[in-house]
Amino acid sequence: MTASVVMKARSGPRTARIEGTRVHFSVHQCFRFDDSPEERALVERMCSALVSKKGLAVMANGPLLGYMLKHSPQLKSLIKAAIPFGDEIPASLEGFRRISADDMPNDIECVFLCETRWLERMQMRRQLSPKVEVVDPGVLAEIARDIIPMRAWTPIERNVYPLDIPDVKLPEGKDLLLLDCPARNLALMPNGLAYVNNALKTADLSFAVFDLDIVTYHRYHVRRLFDEGGRVVLPTGRVLPVDPWQAEHYDLWAMPEVIDYFMPIIVEAANEIVRAKPKVLGLSVQQ
Repeated sequence: MTASVVMKARSGPRTARIEGTRVHFSVHQCFRFDDSPEERALVERMCSALVSKKGLAVMANGPLLGYMLKHSPQLKSLIKAAIPFGDEIPASLEGFRRISADDMPNDIECVFLCETRWLERMQMRRQLSPKVEVVDPGVLAEIARDIIPMRAWTPIERNVYPLDIPDVKLPEGKDLLLLDCPARNLALMPNGLAYVNNALKTADLSFAVFDLDIVTYHRYHVRRLFDEGGRVVLPTGRVLPVDPWQAEHYDLWAMPEVIDYFMPIIVEAANEIVRAKPKVLGLSVQQ
């Protein structure tokens, strides 16, 4: 996979071959939260785009909303309500009227997804009705192209996204819950899991099967491609491979620093299992 592209330009009988790099506007790479003049200008441009929105609500996660309110306090008067996202509510949402994405009041016509990461914005959109107008910071690529820093235009190879990556949600009260856990090698389909699934269909019990491995795989690549500029660097400085699921990276999965990187989705799945309360839990693991 490569981000390189080749274009041909023709003028009359002459043809020129032009080599270039395919790029993507990364909101996450754009903001360093350093209070620099260029970032303050971006915040002002974003706020100017929200001024015309009637019935504006905000769905926020992470530091971006607090940063925008700091540099454009007038934004607070534009926001009519806040929609919680995730388990932790940012301090920047305090003082706003709380509403639910499932029961949107009639006075809300537009929702601003105040988040830098691509996956979280996708998850936010999934919660909202298609009848509501949605704006996110990605619009800066259209309304602020003249002031966007070069670091925000990150190389990106051809990929399958956008793809509907399911949330880690499990049904409650099943007799058996079967999970395929994050694996060392994704070269083959989880056929063992499929055999067990088909056998369970003949049994007199209620069960559910969830492929946590493929969700982890897609989350990793979404973050790598759209948020991290094409490569994931751990806090220790180790650069993870383009695809840790390839067979040659088998030993990588035993490293504590790599396990720590993938731990959030493991904890998320564990909490969901506790909530779902299956009678029996089956885990497809590698060792």
